Amino acid sequence: MDLSYHLPPTFSRKPSNPILDGYTNHLMKEKLMGAKSSTANAASTETKKNKKISDVVTARDLEDRSRSLVQKTGKSLTCLLGEAMKLNPDRHEMEWCSNLITLWNSYIRCTKNPGHFNFIPVYQFGLGHLPASCRDRRMVAYIRALSRFTVRILTRHTSIHRPSYFPCGNMRGTDKLRLATGFAWIPGKITDMPCPIENCPYNRRSHRVYGHIRIMTNKHVVYDQFEAAQTRAQFFYDNANNSRGLPVVQCISLDYSIMDSDMAYLNCITHDSNLCAILQEEMEELKTTYNSIPLDIWQSCEDLSVVISHPHGMAKTVSVGSHHSFDVTPTRAHAHYYSSATCPGSSGAPVFYVSRREKGAHPMWIPAIHSFHCNILQMNCGFK
Repeated sequence: MDLSYHLPPTFSRKPSNPILDGYTNHLMKEKLMGAKSSTANAASTETKKNKKISDVVTARDLEDRSRSLVQKTGKSLTCLLGEAMKLNPDRHEMEWCSNLITLWNSYIRCTKNPGHFNFIPVYQFGLGHLPASCRDRRMVAYIRALSRFTVRILTRHTSIHRPSYFPCGNMRGTDKLRLATGFAWIPGKITDMPCPIENCPYNRRSHRVYGHIRIMTNKHVVYDQFEAAQTRAQFFYDNANNSRGLPVVQCISLDYSIMDSDMAYLNCITHDSNLCAILQEEMEELKTTYNSIPLDIWQSCEDLSVVISHPHGMAKTVSVGSHHSFDVTPTRAHAHYYSSATCPGSSGAPVFYVSRREKGAHPMWIPAIHSFHCNILQMNCGFK
Protein backbone atom coordinates (compact mmCIF):
# COMPACT_ATOMS: atom_id res chain seq x y z
CA MET A 1 0.00 0.00 0.00
CA ASP A 2 1.28 3.46 -0.89
CA LEU A 3 1.96 5.37 2.32
CA SER A 4 3.14 8.67 0.87
CA TYR A 5 1.64 11.39 3.04
CA HIS A 6 0.72 14.88 1.98
CA LEU A 7 0.18 17.84 4.28
CA PRO A 8 -2.78 19.97 3.21
CA PRO A 9 -1.95 23.19 1.31
CA THR A 10 -1.75 26.35 3.40
CA PHE A 11 -4.92 28.38 3.46
CA SER A 12 -3.09 31.54 2.37
CA ARG A 13 -3.50 30.43 -1.21
CA LYS A 14 -6.39 28.74 -3.00
CA PRO A 15 -6.27 24.98 -2.35
CA SER A 16 -5.90 22.78 -5.38
CA ASN A 17 -8.68 20.31 -6.15
CA PRO A 18 -7.47 17.31 -8.19
CA ILE A 19 -11.06 16.10 -8.68
CA LEU A 20 -11.46 18.80 -11.32
CA ASP A 21 -8.24 17.93 -13.18
CA GLY A 22 -10.18 16.15 -15.91
CA TYR A 23 -12.45 19.12 -16.56
CA THR A 24 -9.97 21.85 -17.47
CA ASN A 25 -11.58 22.62 -20.83
CA HIS A 26 -15.03 22.97 -19.29
CA LEU A 27 -13.72 25.25 -16.57
CA MET A 28 -11.99 27.50 -19.10
CA LYS A 29 -15.25 27.83 -21.02
CA GLU A 30 -17.12 28.68 -17.81
CA LYS A 31 -14.46 31.24 -16.93
CA LEU A 32 -14.69 32.98 -20.32
CA MET A 33 -18.51 33.02 -20.35
CA GLY A 34 -18.77 34.39 -16.82
CA ALA A 35 -15.74 36.68 -16.71
CA LYS A 36 -17.73 39.80 -15.79
CA SER A 37 -19.75 38.20 -13.02
CA SER A 38 -16.66 36.42 -11.69
CA THR A 39 -14.78 39.72 -11.40
CA ALA A 40 -17.70 41.45 -9.68
CA ASN A 41 -18.08 38.65 -7.13
CA ALA A 42 -14.38 37.87 -6.54
CA ALA A 43 -14.23 39.65 -3.18
CA SER A 44 -17.41 38.04 -1.83
CA THR A 45 -16.28 34.59 -3.00
CA GLU A 46 -12.95 34.97 -1.19
CA THR A 47 -14.78 36.10 1.95
CA LYS A 48 -17.10 33.07 1.82
CA LYS A 49 -14.15 30.74 1.29
CA ASN A 50 -12.26 32.15 4.26
CA LYS A 51 -15.39 31.97 6.39
CA LYS A 52 -15.94 28.34 5.38
CA ILE A 53 -12.41 27.41 6.36
CA SER A 54 -12.46 29.22 9.69
CA ASP A 55 -16.02 28.30 10.67
CA VAL A 56 -15.23 24.85 12.08
CA VAL A 57 -18.19 23.26 13.85
CA THR A 58 -16.97 21.49 16.97
CA ALA A 59 -18.69 18.86 19.07
CA ARG A 60 -19.30 21.52 21.74
CA ASP A 61 -21.06 23.79 19.20
CA LEU A 62 -23.34 20.94 18.11
CA GLU A 63 -24.06 19.99 21.70
CA ASP A 64 -25.08 23.56 22.60
CA ARG A 65 -27.39 23.85 19.59
CA SER A 66 -29.07 20.50 20.12
CA ARG A 67 -29.50 21.01 23.89
CA SER A 68 -31.22 24.34 23.24
CA LEU A 69 -33.67 22.81 20.74
CA VAL A 70 -34.41 19.79 22.93
CA GLN A 71 -35.17 22.08 25.90
CA LYS A 72 -37.47 24.29 23.83
CA THR A 73 -39.47 21.46 22.26
CA GLY A 74 -39.25 18.72 24.89
CA LYS A 75 -38.49 16.20 22.14
CA SER A 76 -35.47 13.96 21.60
CA LEU A 77 -32.90 14.67 18.88
CA THR A 78 -34.04 11.60 16.94
CA CYS A 79 -37.64 12.83 17.01
CA LEU A 80 -36.63 16.33 15.89
CA LEU A 81 -34.50 15.06 13.01
CA GLY A 82 -37.14 12.51 11.99
CA GLU A 83 -39.75 15.25 11.75
CA ALA A 84 -37.34 17.44 9.80
CA MET A 85 -36.73 14.60 7.32
CA LYS A 86 -40.45 13.93 6.80
CA LEU A 87 -41.37 17.60 6.43
CA ASN A 88 -38.35 18.27 4.21
CA PRO A 89 -37.69 15.12 2.14
CA ASP A 90 -35.18 17.05 0.04
CA ARG A 91 -32.78 17.00 3.03
CA HIS A 92 -31.47 13.66 1.77
CA GLU A 93 -28.16 13.77 -0.06
CA MET A 94 -28.62 11.79 -3.25
CA GLU A 95 -27.40 13.18 -6.55
CA TRP A 96 -29.28 12.76 -9.80
CA CYS A 97 -28.60 13.67 -13.40
CA SER A 98 -29.59 12.85 -16.97
CA ASN A 99 -26.20 11.16 -17.62
CA LEU A 100 -22.78 10.81 -15.99
CA ILE A 101 -21.19 13.36 -18.32
CA THR A 102 -23.13 16.21 -16.66
CA LEU A 103 -22.06 15.41 -13.08
CA TRP A 104 -19.17 17.90 -13.15
CA ASN A 105 -21.73 20.68 -13.68
CA SER A 106 -23.47 19.87 -10.39
CA TYR A 107 -20.11 19.61 -8.62
CA ILE A 108 -18.90 23.02 -9.78
CA ARG A 109 -22.19 24.79 -8.98
CA CYS A 110 -22.60 23.23 -5.53
CA THR A 111 -23.99 25.76 -3.02
CA LYS A 112 -23.63 23.64 0.12
CA ASN A 113 -19.82 23.33 -0.04
CA PRO A 114 -18.50 25.72 -2.71
CA GLY A 115 -15.03 24.62 -3.73
CA HIS A 116 -15.28 21.41 -1.67
CA PHE A 117 -12.19 22.35 0.32
CA ASN A 118 -13.16 20.01 3.18
CA PHE A 119 -13.24 16.96 0.87
CA ILE A 120 -9.82 15.32 0.48
CA PRO A 121 -9.28 13.01 -2.52
CA VAL A 122 -8.65 9.61 -0.99
CA TYR A 123 -5.31 9.13 -2.75
CA GLN A 124 -4.06 12.40 -1.20
CA PHE A 125 -5.29 11.74 2.33
CA GLY A 126 -2.39 11.99 4.79
CA LEU A 127 -1.26 12.78 8.32
CA GLY A 128 -1.89 16.51 8.04
CA HIS A 129 -5.60 15.99 7.41
CA LEU A 130 -6.16 14.39 10.82
CA PRO A 131 -6.43 16.28 14.14
CA ALA A 132 -3.05 16.70 15.83
CA SER A 133 -3.90 14.13 18.52
CA CYS A 134 -4.67 11.46 15.87
CA ARG A 135 -1.68 11.86 13.58
CA ASP A 136 -0.39 8.34 13.33
CA ARG A 137 0.64 6.54 10.13
CA ARG A 138 -1.38 3.50 11.13
CA MET A 139 -4.56 5.64 11.30
CA VAL A 140 -3.92 6.95 7.80
CA ALA A 141 -3.29 3.43 6.49
CA TYR A 142 -6.49 2.20 8.15
CA ILE A 143 -8.68 4.97 6.72
CA ARG A 144 -7.23 4.35 3.26
CA ALA A 145 -7.95 0.63 3.66
CA LEU A 146 -11.56 1.42 4.64
CA SER A 147 -11.94 3.51 1.50
CA ARG A 148 -11.37 0.41 -0.64
CA PHE A 149 -14.75 -0.93 0.49
CA THR A 150 -16.62 2.33 -0.15
CA VAL A 151 -18.56 2.15 -3.44
CA ARG A 152 -20.46 4.45 -5.77
CA ILE A 153 -24.14 3.47 -6.06
CA LEU A 154 -25.93 3.97 -9.39
CA THR A 155 -29.63 3.22 -9.93
CA ARG A 156 -31.64 4.03 -13.04
CA HIS A 157 -35.22 3.38 -11.91
CA THR A 158 -37.45 4.78 -9.19
CA SER A 159 -40.19 2.46 -7.94
CA ILE A 160 -43.85 3.39 -8.37
CA HIS A 161 -44.35 2.15 -4.78
CA ARG A 162 -42.09 4.82 -3.28
CA PRO A 163 -44.31 7.05 -1.03
CA SER A 164 -44.95 10.59 -2.22
CA TYR A 165 -43.61 12.06 1.07
CA PHE A 166 -40.40 10.01 0.81
CA PRO A 167 -37.24 11.40 -0.86
CA CYS A 168 -37.61 11.28 -4.67
CA GLY A 169 -41.31 10.50 -4.30
CA ASN A 170 -41.95 12.91 -7.16
CA MET A 171 -39.72 10.75 -9.41
CA ARG A 172 -41.84 7.58 -9.12
CA GLY A 173 -41.89 5.53 -12.29
CA THR A 174 -39.05 7.46 -13.95
CA ASP A 175 -35.66 6.28 -15.23
CA LYS A 176 -33.62 9.27 -14.08
CA LEU A 177 -30.15 8.27 -12.86
CA ARG A 178 -29.64 8.58 -9.09
CA LEU A 179 -26.22 8.36 -7.43
CA ALA A 180 -25.20 7.75 -3.84
CA THR A 181 -22.58 5.93 -1.76
CA GLY A 182 -22.44 2.54 -0.03
CA PHE A 183 -20.13 0.36 2.03
CA ALA A 184 -19.36 -3.23 0.96
CA TRP A 185 -18.16 -6.35 2.71
CA ILE A 186 -18.04 -10.10 2.11
CA PRO A 187 -20.07 -11.90 4.80
CA GLY A 188 -18.62 -15.36 4.22
CA LYS A 189 -16.94 -17.65 1.72
CA ILE A 190 -17.20 -16.63 -1.93
CA THR A 191 -19.16 -19.12 -4.04
CA ASP A 192 -19.97 -19.37 -7.72
CA MET A 193 -23.53 -19.90 -8.96
CA PRO A 194 -25.61 -19.73 -12.13
CA CYS A 195 -26.27 -16.13 -13.14
CA PRO A 196 -29.75 -15.17 -11.84
CA ILE A 197 -30.09 -12.12 -14.12
CA GLU A 198 -32.63 -12.58 -16.89
CA ASN A 199 -31.25 -11.56 -20.31
CA CYS A 200 -27.89 -10.76 -18.71
CA PRO A 201 -26.04 -8.16 -20.83
CA TYR A 202 -22.67 -9.82 -20.05
CA ASN A 203 -23.58 -13.12 -21.65
CA ARG A 204 -26.89 -14.27 -23.16
CA ARG A 205 -25.95 -17.90 -22.64
CA SER A 206 -25.93 -19.75 -19.33
CA HIS A 207 -22.89 -18.72 -17.27
CA ARG A 208 -21.57 -18.50 -13.71
CA VAL A 209 -21.28 -15.51 -11.36
CA TYR A 210 -19.62 -14.96 -7.98
CA GLY A 211 -20.95 -13.76 -4.63
CA HIS A 212 -22.30 -12.82 -2.36
CA ILE A 213 -21.16 -9.26 -1.74
CA ARG A 214 -23.20 -7.21 0.74
CA ILE A 215 -23.57 -3.44 0.50
CA MET A 216 -24.99 -1.10 3.14
CA THR A 217 -26.72 2.09 1.99
CA ASN A 218 -29.95 4.04 2.71
CA LYS A 219 -33.54 2.98 2.24
CA HIS A 220 -34.16 6.33 0.54
CA VAL A 221 -31.47 5.31 -1.99
CA VAL A 222 -32.86 1.82 -2.68
CA TYR A 223 -36.49 1.65 -1.57
CA ASP A 224 -37.67 -1.83 -2.58
CA GLN A 225 -36.85 -5.02 -4.50
CA PHE A 226 -37.64 -3.38 -7.83
CA GLU A 227 -35.07 -0.62 -7.29
CA ALA A 228 -32.53 -3.12 -5.92
CA ALA A 229 -32.66 -5.15 -9.15
CA GLN A 230 -31.88 -1.95 -11.10
CA THR A 231 -28.91 -0.94 -8.93
CA ARG A 232 -25.18 -1.32 -9.56
CA ALA A 233 -22.18 -0.50 -7.37
CA GLN A 234 -18.78 0.60 -8.66
CA PHE A 235 -15.56 -0.16 -6.76
CA PHE A 236 -12.26 1.78 -6.61
CA TYR A 237 -13.44 5.05 -8.20
CA ASP A 238 -10.68 7.03 -6.46
CA ASN A 239 -9.52 9.35 -9.24
CA ALA A 240 -11.58 11.41 -11.71
CA ASN A 241 -9.01 10.70 -14.42
CA ASN A 242 -9.33 6.93 -14.02
CA SER A 243 -13.03 6.00 -14.06
CA ARG A 244 -13.14 3.53 -16.96
CA GLY A 245 -12.86 -0.21 -16.64
CA LEU A 246 -13.46 -0.25 -12.88
CA PRO A 247 -15.17 -3.33 -11.39
CA VAL A 248 -18.96 -3.12 -11.05
CA VAL A 249 -21.26 -5.46 -9.13
CA GLN A 250 -24.95 -6.02 -9.85
CA CYS A 251 -27.45 -5.96 -7.00
CA ILE A 252 -29.97 -8.79 -7.18
CA SER A 253 -32.03 -8.40 -4.00
CA LEU A 254 -32.80 -6.25 -0.99
CA ASP A 255 -31.93 -8.34 2.07
CA TYR A 256 -32.85 -5.89 4.83
CA SER A 257 -34.70 -2.59 4.82
CA ILE A 258 -36.25 -0.46 7.54
CA MET A 259 -37.82 2.99 7.34
CA ASP A 260 -37.08 4.19 10.88
CA SER A 261 -33.30 3.90 10.57
CA ASP A 262 -33.23 4.61 6.81
CA MET A 263 -31.01 1.57 6.16
CA ALA A 264 -30.91 -0.99 3.35
CA TYR A 265 -28.66 -4.02 2.85
CA LEU A 266 -28.15 -5.10 -0.75
CA ASN A 267 -27.15 -8.56 -1.94
CA CYS A 268 -24.85 -8.35 -4.99
CA ILE A 269 -23.00 -10.56 -7.45
CA THR A 270 -20.11 -10.06 -9.86
CA HIS A 271 -18.96 -11.61 -13.12
CA ASP A 272 -15.34 -10.90 -12.14
CA SER A 273 -13.82 -13.67 -10.01
CA ASN A 274 -10.69 -11.55 -9.49
CA LEU A 275 -12.72 -8.88 -7.66
CA CYS A 276 -13.79 -11.34 -4.97
CA ALA A 277 -10.18 -12.47 -4.44
CA ILE A 278 -9.03 -8.84 -4.19
CA LEU A 279 -11.75 -7.98 -1.66
CA GLN A 280 -10.98 -11.00 0.50
CA GLU A 281 -7.27 -10.15 0.51
CA GLU A 282 -7.94 -6.51 1.36
CA MET A 283 -10.35 -7.52 4.13
CA GLU A 284 -7.53 -9.44 5.79
CA GLU A 285 -5.23 -6.44 5.35
CA LEU A 286 -7.92 -4.21 6.87
CA LYS A 287 -8.14 -6.41 10.00
CA THR A 288 -4.36 -6.49 10.36
CA THR A 289 -4.10 -2.70 10.07
CA TYR A 290 -6.91 -2.18 12.57
CA ASN A 291 -5.30 -4.50 15.12
CA SER A 292 -1.99 -2.66 14.78
CA ILE A 293 -3.46 0.58 16.18
CA PRO A 294 -2.78 0.75 19.94
CA LEU A 295 -5.42 1.71 22.51
CA ASP A 296 -3.79 5.02 23.38
CA ILE A 297 -4.26 6.21 19.79
CA TRP A 298 -8.01 5.52 19.94
CA GLN A 299 -8.20 7.32 23.27
CA SER A 300 -6.44 10.37 21.85
CA CYS A 301 -8.84 10.42 18.86
CA GLU A 302 -11.87 11.07 21.06
CA ASP A 303 -14.92 12.40 19.14
CA LEU A 304 -13.30 11.93 15.73
CA SER A 305 -15.63 11.28 12.77
CA VAL A 306 -14.56 10.35 9.24
CA VAL A 307 -16.93 10.16 6.25
CA ILE A 308 -15.83 8.44 3.02
CA SER A 309 -18.14 9.29 0.13
CA HIS A 310 -18.67 10.10 -3.54
CA PRO A 311 -19.86 13.74 -3.43
CA HIS A 312 -22.01 14.54 -6.48
CA GLY A 313 -21.23 11.04 -7.77
CA MET A 314 -17.63 12.11 -8.33
CA ALA A 315 -14.38 10.43 -7.27
CA LYS A 316 -14.07 9.19 -3.69
CA THR A 317 -13.14 11.66 -0.94
CA VAL A 318 -12.53 11.71 2.81
CA SER A 319 -13.93 14.38 5.16
CA VAL A 320 -12.92 14.72 8.80
CA GLY A 321 -14.97 16.26 11.61
CA SER A 322 -16.35 15.78 15.12
CA HIS A 323 -18.71 13.11 16.42
CA HIS A 324 -21.31 14.86 18.54
CA SER A 325 -23.55 12.23 20.15
CA PHE A 326 -25.98 9.42 19.45
CA ASP A 327 -29.61 8.73 20.31
CA VAL A 328 -31.67 5.52 20.35
CA THR A 329 -34.54 5.27 17.85
CA PRO A 330 -37.87 3.47 18.48
CA THR A 331 -36.50 0.38 16.68
CA ARG A 332 -33.38 0.39 18.88
CA ALA A 333 -31.11 1.67 16.12
CA HIS A 334 -28.60 4.38 16.99
CA ALA A 335 -28.85 7.80 15.35
CA HIS A 336 -25.41 9.46 15.23
CA TYR A 337 -24.74 13.20 14.82
CA TYR A 338 -21.49 14.57 13.40
CA SER A 339 -19.96 17.54 11.58
CA SER A 340 -17.88 15.84 8.84
CA ALA A 341 -18.67 17.49 5.51
CA THR A 342 -21.16 15.84 3.14
CA CYS A 343 -22.77 16.77 -0.16
CA PRO A 344 -25.39 15.40 -2.57
CA GLY A 345 -24.08 11.95 -3.47
CA SER A 346 -23.04 11.25 0.14
CA SER A 347 -26.26 9.44 1.08
CA GLY A 348 -25.32 5.94 2.25
CA ALA A 349 -21.71 6.87 2.99
CA PRO A 350 -19.98 5.04 5.86
CA VAL A 351 -19.38 7.21 8.94
CA PHE A 352 -16.49 5.94 11.06
CA TYR A 353 -16.26 7.49 14.49
CA VAL A 354 -14.71 7.36 17.94
CA SER A 355 -17.17 8.07 20.76
CA ARG A 356 -16.64 8.04 24.50
CA ARG A 357 -20.44 7.96 24.90
CA GLU A 358 -21.03 4.61 23.17
CA LYS A 359 -19.94 1.92 25.60
CA GLY A 360 -18.60 -1.44 24.43
CA ALA A 361 -18.28 -0.52 20.73
CA HIS A 362 -15.04 -1.00 18.78
CA PRO A 363 -13.94 2.47 17.59
CA MET A 364 -14.16 3.05 13.83
CA TRP A 365 -15.03 -0.54 12.98
CA ILE A 366 -18.74 -0.90 12.16
CA PRO A 367 -19.83 2.37 10.52
CA ALA A 368 -22.99 4.39 10.85
CA ILE A 369 -24.62 5.10 7.47
CA HIS A 370 -25.03 8.75 6.53
CA SER A 371 -28.69 9.65 5.99
CA PHE A 372 -29.25 13.40 5.73
CA HIS A 373 -28.22 16.92 6.70
CA CYS A 374 -30.39 18.94 9.10
CA ASN A 375 -30.31 22.69 8.46
CA ILE A 376 -32.00 23.40 11.80
CA LEU A 377 -29.25 21.81 13.89
CA GLN A 378 -26.55 22.36 11.27
CA MET A 379 -25.33 18.78 11.63
CA ASN A 380 -25.42 15.49 9.77
CA CYS A 381 -27.29 12.40 10.87
CA GLY A 382 -26.49 8.75 10.18
CA PHE A 383 -27.86 5.47 11.53
CA LYS A 384 -26.31 2.27 12.83
